[in-house]
Formats: sequence, C-alpha cells, structure tokens
Amino acid sequence: MAAGHFFARPSIVNLYALTFALAALSGPISSAAATPRTPSVHANQISESSRAPQLYLQVNGFSSNYSSQTEPYRPTISLTGSGFTSVVEIVWSCTMPSGSTCSGSPYTWTSSNWSGKYVVYSDSSAAVSPTLLASGDPTGTYQWSVTFYASDGSYVTKNFSVSYGSTLQVSGFSSSYSSSSEPYQPSIGLTGSGFNSVTEIDWSCTTPGGSSCSGSPYVWTPSNWSGKFVISSDGSATVKPVLLASGDPAGTYQWSVTFHAGSQSVTKSFTVTYQTNFFPAQWDPKLGIHVT
Repeated sequence: MAAGHFFARPSIVNLYALTFALAALSGPISSAAATPRTPSVHANQISESSRAPQLYLQVNGFSSNYSSQTEPYRPTISLTGSGFTSVVEIVWSCTMPSGSTCSGSPYTWTSSNWSGKYVVYSDSSAAVSPTLLASGDPTGTYQWSVTFYASDGSYVTKNFSVSYGSTLQVSGFSSSYSSSSEPYQPSIGLTGSGFNSVTEIDWSCTTPGGSSCSGSPYVWTPSNWSGKFVISSDGSATVKPVLLASGDPAGTYQWSVTFHAGSQSVTKSFTVTYQTNFFPAQWDPKLGIHVT
C-alpha cells in the first residue's frame, strides 16, 4: 500500500470474503430472484365478503298519467322500492303540449334544494312533490320523465304524462249510423270539453256475426291520428273513423269508442248498419220479365 493513500486496492482474498458475507445476508441466489414475485391475490380478485354492499335502486309508485283541471298542480307521490337513502340527485324533464321544452327544463334536485320536495322515510319508502303544472301553463298534455341517481352510479327513469284542462266531455255521436256502400268513413263533429288533453282514442268493433272485427281494437294516439282526430278548440273536435271497410259483409256492427285524457275517460257506443242496394230479381208473369 502506497503511503499517503486513504484507500488501498482490496486483495483477492478480501473480495471472496466480502462475496460470502453478502450471500449469507441475502440468502441463496437463484434465477428466480430476477423474476418479480406474483401476489397470491390480485387486486381484482377481492373476495365477495370484502366487497362493499351493492346498492340496488328501485322506484315504484308513479302512475302512467296524471290530470288536473287547475294550476299550479303539485301532487305528493308516494314511492316504494329500495335505495332511497342512497339517492344523490333527481332530474325532471318536461315537454309542452306543443312539443317544445318546458321553461327551465330539466330541473335538478339535490340535497341542497330538495327539502320538502323529496322526503325519505326509509331506504324502501319515500315521497316526491314536484310542480307538474305551473301558474299560467296552457291546457293540453305534458310529457314528463324523472331520473333518480344513486351514489353507487345506478339510476332509474320513469315516464308519465300530465293532462291539464277542463273535465273531459264528449258529445256528438249518434246512436246509430247506416250506409249502403263501403268503405264508410263519416266525419263526426264533436262538442264538449277537454279535447286538448286527449292522449288516446280506442275504437272497438263487433261484426254482425258477433266476433271482433279484424284488428279491433284500433288505437289512435298523436303519432297516428293525423287527419282522423282534428281539434278545433278545447271544446270542439272532429273524428273520421272507418266504420265499414272494403269487403265488409252486410249487417249491423256494434261500435264503442273511448277517449282518454290523463286519468279521465269517456266511452260512447253506437251501431252501424250496412245495407246493400242489391235485391234479387223477381219474375213478373204479367210482364214476362225479371224485375227488381
């Protein structure tokens, strides 16, 4: 070792001694030491017992339609199901009778603003009190949807309609109709009230033989009643049903029609007699010819 140097070159003996000392401290060296150890349980293999309980949001209690003759209209709707204590947001969306979006829609409820509007009694019982008709809203049928969002990311959506107008009344149907030809599609003028709130018209027919007419009942909704149900005002309308189809046999048909407006309905019944103009020729001996 040269004088004045702080470090000296280690001898071969010292290197062997150092190697064995390190081996004793770290354990046997093998090829597996270079391979990362695989955990006995992967992060995505958590046992079921260690999982947080899954929330199952269920919402029942909404009707398919509501109706009111006054506004504002704010019903209290009782709900049953599960997961109500986990709800973090409720979103309401509204469409006007004209098809446009209601002013301010969608309306979002959270814990910061739903006091008195969303009341939770238990995880399986709650109530909501939404304003479904505001002051000044026009008459007609409103389409609503409401979505409940839970803290676990699940959600439930319910759809319903709200009919606003006067009491549904329908006048103008005769007790009987007749025709000597087919098809027969009369234009029937109606008076009454609540026509702006009508959401569905159902027609049912029975043949002269007593069986249901082919395709009966016939359901009219806004999607298919164009030109067949024409509203002039809330108190005046016209219907144009096909009461005799091409090829219908002669005889008397029994008809009923039901108008639906929210929870209201009105049914009218009548008959349709189909009498052809054909009469068998009879032999007239005096004239010596067949006459009709």
